[in-house]
Amino acid sequence: SQGYSATFTCMVSGRPAPTVTWQRDGKNVDNFVDSYRFLTEGRDGMHTLKINSVRPSDMGTYSCKVKNSAGEVNASAILGVPSEQILWSKPPSTAYEVTEGKHARFSCYVTGKPKPEIVWKKDSEIIVPGRRHLTYEDDDGQCDNGLYTCTATNVVGKTYSPVQLIVHEPRVPFRTKLRDVEVREKGSVTLECEVPHRGVKASWYLEETELEPHPDKYVMEEDGTMRRLTIRNVTADDEAVYVCEMSEGSRTVAEVTVKGVIVKKLPRRLEVREKETACFTVELNKEGLEGRWLQNNVEIRPGPRAKVEVSGNSHTLRLTELTQQQSSTITFLTGSSRTTSQLVVTAKPMAKPGAQMEVRVETGGQAVMRCELLDAGGAVEWLRDGERLESGKGFLLEEDGSVQRLVVQQASGAHAGTYVCRSQGGDAAFRLQVTDSVTVSFNTGIASMVATEGEEVTFRCSVSPSDVAVKWYHEGMQLKPTSRISISAEPPCHCLTFHNVKLSDTGEIKAVAGGIRSTAKLQVQEAVIYFVRKLGPVEVEERQTFVLEVDVSKASAEVKWTRNGLVIQPNKRFLFEADGSRRSLTILSAEMGDRGLYSCETLHEKTQAKVTIQPRAIRVVKPLEPVTVMEKEAATFKLELSHVGVEGQWSRDGIRFRQNNRCQISTFGKSHSLTILSVREDDAGIIAFQAEGVRTSAQLTVAESPVTFTKQLQETHVPHKGSTVLECEVSRANAEVKWLKDGSELKSDQRIRVVGHGVRRSVRLTGCEPQDSGLYVCQAEKNSTAAKLHVHAREIRILRGLEDQLVNENDNAVFMCETHDDVDVQWLLNDKKLRSSYSVRIRQEGRRHILTMSNVELEDAGMITFIAENVTCRAKLLMIEQPVRFVKPLRDKVAMERHKMLLECQVSRPSASVRWFHDDVELADSEATGDEEPRVQLLSQGCYRQLLIVSVVRSDEGVYTCDAGADRTSANLLVEAQEIQVVRPLSDAEVTEPEGATFECELSADEVKGARWSLNGDEANLASHGAQTEQDGAVHRLALPSTRHDMAGTVCFTVGKAKTSAQLIVHERQLGVLGKMRDVAVEEEGTAVFVCELSRADVEDVAWFLNASRLVSSELNEIKRDGSSHTLVLRNVTVDDTGTIVFTAEDVKETAQLHVRELPVEFSKELGSLSVEEAHEAELTCETSRGDTPVVWLKGDKTLKAGAKYRMVRKGRKASLVISSVELGDSDQYTCDSGNFQTSAKLTVTEAGVVFTKPLSNTQV
Repeated sequence: SQGYSATFTCMVSGRPAPTVTWQRDGKNVDNFVDSYRFLTEGRDGMHTLKINSVRPSDMGTYSCKVKNSAGEVNASAILGVPSEQILWSKPPSTAYEVTEGKHARFSCYVTGKPKPEIVWKKDSEIIVPGRRHLTYEDDDGQCDNGLYTCTATNVVGKTYSPVQLIVHEPRVPFRTKLRDVEVREKGSVTLECEVPHRGVKASWYLEETELEPHPDKYVMEEDGTMRRLTIRNVTADDEAVYVCEMSEGSRTVAEVTVKGVIVKKLPRRLEVREKETACFTVELNKEGLEGRWLQNNVEIRPGPRAKVEVSGNSHTLRLTELTQQQSSTITFLTGSSRTTSQLVVTAKPMAKPGAQMEVRVETGGQAVMRCELLDAGGAVEWLRDGERLESGKGFLLEEDGSVQRLVVQQASGAHAGTYVCRSQGGDAAFRLQVTDSVTVSFNTGIASMVATEGEEVTFRCSVSPSDVAVKWYHEGMQLKPTSRISISAEPPCHCLTFHNVKLSDTGEIKAVAGGIRSTAKLQVQEAVIYFVRKLGPVEVEERQTFVLEVDVSKASAEVKWTRNGLVIQPNKRFLFEADGSRRSLTILSAEMGDRGLYSCETLHEKTQAKVTIQPRAIRVVKPLEPVTVMEKEAATFKLELSHVGVEGQWSRDGIRFRQNNRCQISTFGKSHSLTILSVREDDAGIIAFQAEGVRTSAQLTVAESPVTFTKQLQETHVPHKGSTVLECEVSRANAEVKWLKDGSELKSDQRIRVVGHGVRRSVRLTGCEPQDSGLYVCQAEKNSTAAKLHVHAREIRILRGLEDQLVNENDNAVFMCETHDDVDVQWLLNDKKLRSSYSVRIRQEGRRHILTMSNVELEDAGMITFIAENVTCRAKLLMIEQPVRFVKPLRDKVAMERHKMLLECQVSRPSASVRWFHDDVELADSEATGDEEPRVQLLSQGCYRQLLIVSVVRSDEGVYTCDAGADRTSANLLVEAQEIQVVRPLSDAEVTEPEGATFECELSADEVKGARWSLNGDEANLASHGAQTEQDGAVHRLALPSTRHDMAGTVCFTVGKAKTSAQLIVHERQLGVLGKMRDVAVEEEGTAVFVCELSRADVEDVAWFLNASRLVSSELNEIKRDGSSHTLVLRNVTVDDTGTIVFTAEDVKETAQLHVRELPVEFSKELGSLSVEEAHEAELTCETSRGDTPVVWLKGDKTLKAGAKYRMVRKGRKASLVISSVELGDSDQYTCDSGNFQTSAKLTVTEAGVVFTKPLSNTQV
């Protein structure tokens, strides 16, 4: 309480000795203004913090931080200081436990005047309301563990209440949990988790809303134990917490964050009171974007009760004076992005709690509870422990305007409890305690009990006096009679009975009577789990699937599967399944290594069974049969084996078949087939099938088919100058044919083209002439096909004639005539032939011939003629003259005195006449005096009209006008006195010899005299170096075609009083490398090329090295030079050539790496399966492509080592494995591994035949 002392204690140990710091809400207490009240002390590892005269401002999270060179740890605790002016009507509990994925809801109800401000924090960090934190913690995960605090503050004081959130792992955990993800708007995102067994059902939730599959939005998949949710076409509203829940209740959660235009989204729900203001704010990823606000899909217009604000990238909507009818969906739109929020307007609370929230009265006394309504006349009801009260039976309900009263007359212990005054939109709660002058006591308290699941447990107690009521509580929650809970009383004895107890019933049991209590513990133990159905022995063949199955006594029981004492982990072959009380292990495609002793264990029992795997004995039931087919037909070979699931190899003459477009290999159960499509002659041979020790073969015979015509030639008619194709088809693509015309062989030329493509054979004729008519024959071996070609004359005529055109001057005129598409035509204008140009365009579109004349002028008017061979068509082109106008007007100009001045404008027609005026005085051309040209000249060039004044004087200033009758244009002329200045000075030039250099400056006047250039003060110095000077108007240039380092110095330009200078900097040229030499990696016997390019081509002394050895040109090493490029070519490289290549030239040294990869070792002859009788010697042999490489032998997956049992022989390319005195256990798959390739074969060991080693002999008895 306020004014008292508070002490925190922390025990600390560490090596080296740590330093200890005390903090409140992350700040050192030593830095506080009133730090004199905070006393710290440390002795023998015990450190304390004492706070004297505690105040409400001292509330917070206190931490003891301990740090040394090994690391840092801290311990925290909370200090709360209640304020008398702020009351917790319902403070949060001190601890809250929840299973991962469930909700944790923290509520605090605070009263005070003035109204307190509520702030929630987690581990001293303020929780900002959003889509996950509202008034509760949503879909908890392990990251949500922590200390949550609720602080209530007003001007009078502050109070503080903590709650610790503990998030437990689910009882049946997920193998792989969901992970938080980020996704861009309009994209797709997949959430994935893994459940314990493949048969487990799972549901998906968006927060607490279960999701249903939708092909355009939500796609839910199950793949073994994997569960996936794919969200398509993601929008800002898809940003939320997603939950995957197993059928037994375990959950895993993940948060999806949507990245897009909208950075800060709207809250999913906003709840406000009537007459209050709702504020919605979104933030965009950049400024300047437009947005719209909608209410129930209707755009919101700004007004007195709706304000829309934009500040930078922030957009805000404020709705004031809200009514309940305005509950709606608020949407913000920007482009194709949107975010929505549900606005809920609740009724304004009509009641406010009185000052007294707890009421105490002695037995027989009168208790009064008072509630004041904000609005008089509102309807209320009183409730006691949830049951409605009415006047009578000891209760009196009174109303006085806005004040409501509940009077309890002659109160007794039975009246104690919680009373609520309920009105529209709000409740007021009271706690009534009735004290009895009679002392209540427990004669016999309740005792702790231990029980097993499913049993019945009874708690008993005896109270005095006997008529006192007893209430029962479990973990703080009052118990009521249910189907599983019975409450009985036979004074003075009271009983609480649990029927069929569950593990969740474990906890504290409390009996309360007259303000005193008796407590005990109920401990429920898990029932023994046993096997209802146990495992039995199993015997199967290799490659078969078998199932081990048991039934347990409890559906939620967990089991463990083992083989030979090792725990079995689920994979693609080992599948676990739990269905009710049934537990099963399915093993797909059994292998010899799967045999052994299998066990299924619970916590209390174990069942075992032996699994035996028998090897498969494969045999051929139906062998291959010989096949004879014609070319291009399909050949199919079929066989049948005794077992399914056998993998085999097909071959022709020992060459293995591979699946492709022509070769189709298929297996269906025991049947195997090979189909060769479009058979060729070279496909003939011995077709063989081999698999697991069995082999069958048959002969494929291919007969070539004669060439026939599958499509005959057809009689054809074609017009003169037309094109045609004579075409037929043969039965084979490789058939050769010969073409004849009227008995003579045809040859390809410019007009006649003989073509063969696939099975098609054709003759293409273009520009047909009458002499092309005749009989055409195509011959192929003994067959032929023939047809006649007829070429007939064509009649040229105009299908659609020209039409007269009336167009405006400078517009486009288009004439079109329709005739044949293959005819030579001419266009004429006034009997003059037209040709294509920038203003005349002649084109043909099929039969249509089009003439387009652009920007026509008056002189273009006349007769347009179209000629197609002997046919003519005419039309008139008529013009509409346009008035003259100025296309480009005059512009104001400033001229220097004694310089030329030109005013220019452009008229719409070259023939237009204009008049020039100076200040309303008409101008005319001046007369020339002597050799000088006229001072004022009126010029005309096409559509341009110009006024030229050769030497401007001050009196020339004024307004100049050009008048074209229907249009005129004017401009002002300003004359300035001449003064030469440097407008743009020289700039320094920095070059490397022998590069050239250029200097440039610009003066204020165009025509100047006496301009001089110098280098280091000497004009002659420039001439000796071939310097060139140039003037372009006001721009003066100096060009030095080449430079030397001794030319460096100052370049100066002078004219009159104007002067400018710059520095010429010349660097000596150095040798360098233009491109870095690259590393090269090649295979053995390959060629490696290295290239190095220098900055100069005059370098002679260069050298190449490989691993410090200098290289010279030879058959294997080629050294070349091309200008500044130097090349080294190494041929037929070996692994020993791997190393460093070095190139040197003067002071330059460049290196690169040569990597030579060894060629992979392949098997030229693979292993063959072998069957040997036990006790004999077995030898497996194969051949490799090289004999100098080692190989490794394996039995199954186990590597073999040479010894008495195994001998490994390597002779040249031949590799052998010799197994001495084989046993039945030696039967297995054996592999020879060369590193890059493997070959395998199966060794089968058969039992030896039984013989009599000692015969029977006669016996007499």
